[in-house]
This record gives sequence, structure tokens and C-alpha cells, in this order.
Amino acid sequence: MFDQLFREHLVALYRALNEPVPNNVRYQVEAHDRQGDHLPRSFIHPTIDGRGDEQDWDKAGRFEVGRARGTMHRSSTVQRLWYGVDHLNFYLRLDFKTGTRPGVDIPSELHLLWFYPDRTMHNSPAPIAELPDEPPLNYLFHHHLGVNLVSRSLWFQEAGEHHQWHAHPTRAQIGFDSCLELAVPWADLQNVEPDWSARFVVILADEGRFSNYLPEDTLIPINVP
Repeated sequence: MFDQLFREHLVALYRALNEPVPNNVRYQVEAHDRQGDHLPRSFIHPTIDGRGDEQDWDKAGRFEVGRARGTMHRSSTVQRLWYGVDHLNFYLRLDFKTGTRPGVDIPSELHLLWFYPDRTMHNSPAPIAELPDEPPLNYLFHHHLGVNLVSRSLWFQEAGEHHQWHAHPTRAQIGFDSCLELAVPWADLQNVEPDWSARFVVILADEGRFSNYLPEDTLIPINVP
């Protein structure tokens, strides 16, 4: 499941050694896409109201969480993850089982974490307690958006020196009704430039303590427009 990230590390290693990158390193060893999962097909411009209009998200990337491998996700109240971009924002949507209550049926917090392969910048461990020491959870990240699903409050952080996190203002938007929708302005992600490659993961937590994460055993790739 780490085919793409493994190959990216190999590319970085060849470059560090000033050696040419073999062509076969750039291609997947085997296809890992599951039915129903796909990358973003175009820019999206959803209204952030927590209702998940299907036309708004038709061109978004998608992970069918309920069909993922592993007992954690087969029993998950999160059914589907959608993501996409336009020139102004990064967008995320989570679909839940009907009647799901934050803090009762699902953990009370959502943590969205990004890192940028092949970019030299400060990175820090995810600021979450009881985090399993396994990839990708033990990776170092550069940006962190926290969401309290009960109060609908948001906080934003950027990694600094010595694995420290520093708070920054955010203009991110949240909508929570039949689903959760988020819009995070690219302007919040300071020092990130167009055409950069990014990776992100969604971690669910209760009062800062790890519960689970989405999608299982992988990070989601996305390109900054």
C-alpha cells in the first residue's frame, strides 16, 4: 500500500546520490485502486454547508472507507472520504452513517495533517497523544488543522524548529449537517507554492488522544494548483 511513497523515497535517494533515476522507479509495481476510489477529476467549488451536494463533489477524489481492508474501517461510522481543490481552497468531506453523533458515535476531534515530499522545511510529529508508532502516523508533518466536531471550533498550526508547533490564524470553513465539509484556504498554508506535491491524512481523536485514522495504511496525494 506504500508503493507510491516508497518510490518517491527511492527517487529522492537517487537524486541525493547524483545518480539518474531509473524509469521503472516511476511506475507502480501493481495497481492498488479499489472499486469506487479515484483521484480528483477536475477543480471543485462546493458550498460548505454540511449537506454534501452531489454535483458540488462530482469531480472530487474519493475513498470508500467502509470497504477498506481491516476491521477498524469495516466497523467505522465514516463511510466515505472526498477531497479536491480549486485555486482558492483545499476541500475535504466525510460521509457518516445516518444518525452519527460527534463525541458519542465518533470521536470528538478531527485532525488534518499535511507534509510536502522533497521539500526542505520544518516538520513535527502529529500533536496527538497515544499515537501508534507506525507509518504513516509516525511521519513528520508541516501543517495541522484541528477541528472540534462538537463545538465546530477550528485551530491551525505550522511546524517550527525542534519539532514544535506554532499557532496561526485560519480562515478555514466548516459545515456539519448530514456530512462534514471543510474548506482550507491555500493562503493559510504559508510558504506552500503552486505545483507542489502534498500528502495528507485524517486522524480522529478524543480530547487529543488517538482513536483511528483515514484512509487506512496510506496518505492521500494532492497537487497544489
